[in-house]
Amino acid sequence: MSNIKVLPNAYNPNYPPHQLVRILSRLPTKSLINLAQLWTALPQTQPSVDKAVGSDVSTAQLCQEISMELDAYKAAPKPPKKRTVVDKIIAEYWSAGLNLLQLASLDCQLLVDLGNAYYWSYSTVYNYKSYLKESQDRTSTQIIAFNPQRFLELLIANLSSFYYNHVYVCRHPEFPITIIRVQVFDLQARATRNATHNRKRAPNFASHKPFFIVIPINTPYVIHSPFGTASDLVCSIIVQSLETALSDSMKLSVKLVSADLRILPPVKSLESIFFTLGNSRFSSCLGMWIPYADDAVDINPLADLSFHQAKVASESVTRDEQRLQMANLRFKGTRSGVLQSEQLFDDKTKRKKRRTEDSTDVPTETETIMGKSQYASIAPVQNVEFKLTDPPSSEINAKLNIRLRLCGSDVFAGLHELSAMADGPVDPFRIPAWLTSEGGGRNGTVTGGVFRAYSARDVGGGLI
Repeated sequence: MSNIKVLPNAYNPNYPPHQLVRILSRLPTKSLINLAQLWTALPQTQPSVDKAVGSDVSTAQLCQEISMELDAYKAAPKPPKKRTVVDKIIAEYWSAGLNLLQLASLDCQLLVDLGNAYYWSYSTVYNYKSYLKESQDRTSTQIIAFNPQRFLELLIANLSSFYYNHVYVCRHPEFPITIIRVQVFDLQARATRNATHNRKRAPNFASHKPFFIVIPINTPYVIHSPFGTASDLVCSIIVQSLETALSDSMKLSVKLVSADLRILPPVKSLESIFFTLGNSRFSSCLGMWIPYADDAVDINPLADLSFHQAKVASESVTRDEQRLQMANLRFKGTRSGVLQSEQLFDDKTKRKKRRTEDSTDVPTETETIMGKSQYASIAPVQNVEFKLTDPPSSEINAKLNIRLRLCGSDVFAGLHELSAMADGPVDPFRIPAWLTSEGGGRNGTVTGGVFRAYSARDVGGGLI
């Protein structure tokens, strides 16, 4: 498909070196090496040979030399410093700069390596005709099913009506999701002819911030970069183009309704929002209900009944151990707090296990905080707000109205740890269920101790 407003993969936006250093430095060293090797194998990302300086090395020879040097980095007993690899890429391998395909692959690799690198929100897909007939509770959600190639062509065509654009698509190596990176550009004027001869011409295009779209399998949800301000025109146009492309590719008129950020604040974890909205049985079983999704409520009917929990004599435990077990029960549903499921979502497609060759790597600080802690949540939440309301009672002649806002890298993991601490400030025996992640990451009200998540009616809706 040809379109004059589609920028080619080989287009070089001529980012300054300091900006490229910042982009490359976000990734782990091993990912940088692997990507650089991949670039030497793809015709559109191979380094260019400067014939003007009299180089007699062919592109194939240069790529082979780079690949061999990168292999040496991999085989070295001590991995190279990240800055060394970054400098090699910018100053030696691709000194002319990185093109759009390379920049897009860097962003998507960062998304895979560090799931908390971006914030995420979502929109719900509805059957448009049924949607118009429903006044309050929207129930006519529409499962997304389309021809991927046709959908991509339609999305690009719709975007081209408004902006110059570049679209990059990839599959997540672990989750059954398709990732679409959309970047749009404004056409810029070149430098005037009266400028001095040594002045560089201004770039052709000014780029907007990349917008990510994530489409899970067999769900009525589209996960995407968050937006919501009235001035965010670019994001609104991208989502409208997405809505039109979905309608045309599905041959069914659909309506995208964005999640109100007051109901579910942006989540800084793709894994978390995927478990909440994707094809995961854990999405509606959080807190003490996790064992129901983990298939750990009862033993197999054919198993030895002598091992049933009711017949196994309980061991004597100390007060601190009892506190830890109760905290695990409240937040994870089991005394040990350990899940028995290796996979927390349904995926019938065959995938290679990720990080097989990197299994001996030392975990990064982010991995230690977000994924390796014994208190880490299945679906980490960074922001959550509860509004506590109670009518006046006989003792207090005033209405209770308290707003509780919690923030952190993993809010409920922090509460879990505080409740498990000996003489900690949170009592695991008395903590209310809505503070143990049972409501997920949704904001809501607590009346008489009962949690109710906000709905569109509570905050005035949020349509696209």
